[in-house]
Amino acid sequence: MIARLRPILNHEKENDIAAQSFTEERGEFNAIVTSEITEKPTYNTIEVKPATDTLIRESILKKGSQKFLVKIKKYQIPSIGEVCNIRGLFKIPENFEDFNYKDYLKNNNIYLLMEFPEMECNGERGGFHLQNILVDFKQKLNKIISVNLKEPQSSLMMGIIFGQDRLFSEKFDNNVRMAGVSHIVAASGYNITILILSGSKLLKFLPLRIRLFLLLFLIWGFCILSGLSPSIVRACIMTSIALIAMIL
Repeated sequence: MIARLRPILNHEKENDIAAQSFTEERGEFNAIVTSEITEKPTYNTIEVKPATDTLIRESILKKGSQKFLVKIKKYQIPSIGEVCNIRGLFKIPENFEDFNYKDYLKNNNIYLLMEFPEMECNGERGGFHLQNILVDFKQKLNKIISVNLKEPQSSLMMGIIFGQDRLFSEKFDNNVRMAGVSHIVAASGYNITILILSGSKLLKFLPLRIRLFLLLFLIWGFCILSGLSPSIVRACIMTSIALIAMIL
């Protein structure tokens, strides 16, 4: 068990050391946006990875070595897979009084953050091509819903369909919690359950094995579409095991 954990611990240690070497350094590098925008009250955040090896002072920031959390202004709307030139100050996350924010980010392989750096995106795309296509489709659908529904109905609809994190009013959040339906407006296994039930009914005219294979592709396509959130990935893995067992 210890032998299996050693590579993971060594990887975390290497990332910690790398993070220390860039702390409080100003740098410029090309990065690929790896996450959708997360909305906050006064700013938004995205996750990025270095797109190329970059020399910053005496240290090399390796391509794809680790993720960075970047705080951006509300008007900035980079897309997943977009390549951006980023210039700013590297910082180590600071803990809150009652929350270990540093460890929380470390669990997502994020060791450094940048706050409101200069960022230029030229429209060039990189990363996972299929994910880019699916996310573009999701954003178009999001715009259609936003045009036809007011808040909070539009955000609620996106939460139900994709489990997308949206910024709700405090009153609406409290009402959702009191009603015990928080799982509906967040990425969870609930979305996969609805997808499996709906897909099974729509494909019931097909032979069982073909139907199960299509459901496998369907749930993993949805997983990519939803931004590969941990809760959705876990639900997809467990559902895939059940579907594969039925196929075999």
